[in-house]
Amino acid sequence: MQVPFLGWIQILVFCGMVDFGLYRADPSRDPGDYENAGILGVPNASGPMADAEGRKRKLNSELANGRLAMMAITGMLFQNGITGTTGPAMWGF
Repeated sequence: MQVPFLGWIQILVFCGMVDFGLYRADPSRDPGDYENAGILGVPNASGPMADAEGRKRKLNSELANGRLAMMAITGMLFQNGITGTTGPAMWGF
């Protein structure tokens, strides 16, 4: 399937609007802390949480979940390297 030329233009314009419109970097804010980004980066213009403690707790849980996901994929890679497969095929299902 080929993407027409105007389709590529539409994709580039959309990416430019998101990058230079919604998620404009502000030097007075932390990196990645955009004014128009809502919870988890959904652009609903709700802004970051006003409660500093709640924000810190949510960011720490997001970091912990990311680390858990990295450990899980590393375990799957090692399992695949040792047994040659991962998942139900290993048990003959």
